Amino acid sequence: MGEGRINGEGKMDKRMGEDGMDKRMGEGRIMGEGEDGMDKRIGERITALLLESDALRIAPEDRPFWYTSATIGPFYNNTQFLFGGEARANELLALIDDAAAAKTGRLGAQGAISARILAEYGEGGLFRKAADCMAEYMRARIDMDGIDIISGGERRDWIFSIIAAHLFRKPHLAIFKDMSAALGGAPVAPGSLAGKRCLHVSDLVTEASSYTRAWAPAVAAAGARLTDSLTVVDRAQGGGAALAALGIRHHALVSMTPELFDRLLSEGRINGRQRELIRRYMQDPRGAMRAFVMAHPEFVESALRSGGKDAERARECVAKGIYA
Repeated sequence: MGEGRINGEGKMDKRMGEDGMDKRMGEGRIMGEGEDGMDKRIGERITALLLESDALRIAPEDRPFWYTSATIGPFYNNTQFLFGGEARANELLALIDDAAAAKTGRLGAQGAISARILAEYGEGGLFRKAADCMAEYMRARIDMDGIDIISGGERRDWIFSIIAAHLFRKPHLAIFKDMSAALGGAPVAPGSLAGKRCLHVSDLVTEASSYTRAWAPAVAAAGARLTDSLTVVDRAQGGGAALAALGIRHHALVSMTPELFDRLLSEGRINGRQRELIRRYMQDPRGAMRAFVMAHPEFVESALRSGGKDAERARECVAKGIYA
């Protein structure tokens, strides 16, 4: 087995999870539980944590959210809020941003970033619960013996990739937005990781454009091979297929599938009108939101008058004719 991540008795390092987690798990899952049952249980647990932390937000049926892409949609994922809530997540991202602004210090800042993430895990709150679910899934569903390095992309991936690397005692490959990389705080030279197999851990996958544009090429430039991807949330908008086309095995703790929203409806967390808007959006995101804008012209007009980011996104939407 890999160094330190699982001991000689086949048990996960006690630092890896909640008290008693090893006792209730067999080989990565509850005794007698099949893989599908484990996936379902972990998916439901992560969904509950997303809702508890306000990381998963469902829009009112008449007020969809404005996205940074200048499009609109009926739900929003801020997966980073699993890091103890919005305020703590924003503090961590500010720390990362400060390091990025002073590029000469961003390598040295990796230690401070990791220390903050490990401290949050040690507090035993939301983040620890989410990380423990992730570790349980990794142990059961990914051949961690075959993984040499765990990578994450700047910024939000690091919340989950750094803790995963720590829990499994793997080197962490921090990939920056300019596609340079650092391993253990030291710059990675081209080809220096030849023969190494890499698991990339991310917060969110939509169309996997960050993988195709940056993360996979950066791993390849270092000489390693990106064999697996694990994401906390898959928006189920083609990212899995894009990764498969790259030869990368795709894993997700929870997927934004119709079944998930059906369950939220049955639990009374959303109403029928919200569910219907989500259903139409998932079938045809652009077409569904165009139909909404045509039926509610006052929605864009109100956003244009509102000021702030919504107004900026609305202006960009109109200028590009996204829903024209």
